Amino acid sequence: MGYWQWHQQNGTNRYATVLNRVLPVPTQVASGQCVEVELFARYPLKKITAEKSTTAVKPGVLNGRYRVTFTNGNHITFVSHGETTLLSEKGKLKLQSHLDREEYVARVLDREAKSTPPEAAKAMTVAIRTFLQQNANREGDCLTIPDSSATQRVSASPATTGARTMTAWTQDLIYAGDPVHYHGSRATEGTLSWRQATAQAGQGERYDQILAFAYPDNSLSRWGAPRSTCQLLPKAKAWLAKKCRSGGVYYKARRGTTNQTCLRSVV
Repeated sequence: MGYWQWHQQNGTNRYATVLNRVLPVPTQVASGQCVEVELFARYPLKKITAEKSTTAVKPGVLNGRYRVTFTNGNHITFVSHGETTLLSEKGKLKLQSHLDREEYVARVLDREAKSTPPEAAKAMTVAIRTFLQQNANREGDCLTIPDSSATQRVSASPATTGARTMTAWTQDLIYAGDPVHYHGSRATEGTLSWRQATAQAGQGERYDQILAFAYPDNSLSRWGAPRSTCQLLPKAKAWLAKKCRSGGVYYKARRGTTNQTCLRSVV
């Protein structure tokens, strides 16, 4: 059975338990699949200490549980297994994580949404991965992006097993085409609403149907070949819209299909 066929079979969620047990915690990052993230980019750091210590740690690779204190007085605890480094640049502290791309997606899922319901979470991982591809910068072999509400918020600790499981279901998938955005509650064309996605999942919609609803002019593709299979025909689309208005009929996207038709079906 081909990848696309298997990926869309009914009842595949039952394999999540098995995946949950065997998914490894990423320790090595392949060249060309890494993401450099500046953690807490919009919040100046005051001090980083080991979790049960008051002594500030020196710049270098972090391994263990740590407590970061911000200049505004707030603090948070996080875990690093060697992927996060404390830097000091021009007297300012900076935390930078070097992550595998799929681990990055899973961490964003933990921070921006949840790993349940599964179909909503799968849709969200595709949106997260697509946003990363469309908006990150590149330095050498790695993508770079700040941990920020202006881009994507990233968990400073390793991703949960649930988030890794959902990310594995959609590994390397993107939704190619127009710019992709997502939001916790706001639903507009081109923006996936997490609240709406959870409602759609509750109604039995699959992740690809949820994506098609949020991004009607995009289509599923792979990271290494980010070309939309849907080639928009602006003049044809405008002509059809005009005919539909004058004829008293309407047109809509074929929702729920992986390969959407570009000239929408008249119904």
